Amino acid sequence: MLVAISGIDGSGKTTLANAIANELNSRGINALYSRPKYKVCKQFEHSIGSVYGDPTLFRKEEINQSYFHGLLIDWFAHYSDFICNIKNTVVIMDRFVLDLLAQGIHIGANINSANWLLKLLPKPQLSFFLNYSSQECSRRIILRDGGNNRFFETPNELKKLSTIYNELLSKFDDYRILSNTHTQDDLFVIVEEISENIKLTGFNNAHFLPNTVCELCSKCHSYQYP
Repeated sequence: MLVAISGIDGSGKTTLANAIANELNSRGINALYSRPKYKVCKQFEHSIGSVYGDPTLFRKEEINQSYFHGLLIDWFAHYSDFICNIKNTVVIMDRFVLDLLAQGIHIGANINSANWLLKLLPKPQLSFFLNYSSQECSRRIILRDGGNNRFFETPNELKKLSTIYNELLSKFDDYRILSNTHTQDDLFVIVEEISENIKLTGFNNAHFLPNTVCELCSKCHSYQYP
């Protein structure tokens, strides 16, 4: 069973997704927190920062598309390495398709290049959007990171990102919008909905389509990076 937790930076996705997985496990329901490792994107940021002195330079027009392609690769790797191999478990996704598209638009990339991956990624049984104000999210980020906001996490950029999410949400009819003030309230709502969904449908993982990813050949298994 796949559950997506979406929202702008600072909305508490990671904290809430981990709390959901822990609460479900405490109730005897197998659950895992999940997010891509973002190896390509992190290396891209590090390299751009080393060359240009600014790790967020991928917002520039000549670089942003390459960064977005790296983001797609990170998501595909997570799909093939993790999601396809999980059975009889509630997978709590920290970000999903909505967030992937929002991030692409935010950096100015052409998100049409994501169409192939969007057709491949499975549709979550439950999707939740944490609808907090950009001001509140900015405050949380400042407290979390000690005031060292990255370029895309500044108040003005979070406001832009919030607008992007709201426009995209009009195209997604399966998101439950949560606007609770406290994480504990959201936790209760989501865990109860997951539990009820399991009672009605069980752990339906058939839509994960594991056969769409090939098994590694001997050359791939034995390859060593230089």
